[in-house]
Amino acid sequence: MASVEPPTGTDRPAGGRPTSMRAAAPAIAMAIGFTSFGPLSAFILGSMAPLMRVDLGFSTGQQGIAVAVFFLFAATGSAFVGRPSERLGAHRALRTGMTVTIVALGAMSLVRAWWQITVVLAFAGIAHATLHVGSNLLLARSVPSGRQGTAFGIKQASVPLATLIAGTVVSLTSGFDEGWRIASEAW
Repeated sequence: MASVEPPTGTDRPAGGRPTSMRAAAPAIAMAIGFTSFGPLSAFILGSMAPLMRVDLGFSTGQQGIAVAVFFLFAATGSAFVGRPSERLGAHRALRTGMTVTIVALGAMSLVRAWWQITVVLAFAGIAHATLHVGSNLLLARSVPSGRQGTAFGIKQASVPLATLIAGTVVSLTSGFDEGWRIASEAW
């Protein structure tokens, strides 16, 4: 009978997943951050809508359509970005999703009409899907198989963090006399 020696000096056996949650903690923290950052475009619109509606002249119904487009593209986009994300790898997929999300947040400060908000949110929805898929790949490859349920649960529980961040931005910037664009540019 051959003896199996435990790995020395590391929690990750050669070519395998880590053997402890401690070794996987950085991946879990990254997944939380990316998952929380993805929906900020939609949440910022929701929190800044009263000021934006006055400035841009759109209705609450149009706002609802724009947010629905975000989530439609996020949901359907997941099916389309899965295979490319797997080919790129988790880190490249996450970088791509973050880049598009940051561009979308910047574009939100430049919009002049409701339809432009909707287009920006469509791209942000695809970026959100890419961030979710990339985060899932990262966790699947970084967390011990017996602990993946806990890691994915922690990641999904972080989604309300994005709402908290968006609400904090509004509360910190609501005193500006310049309007909603200043808050949007703060990102």
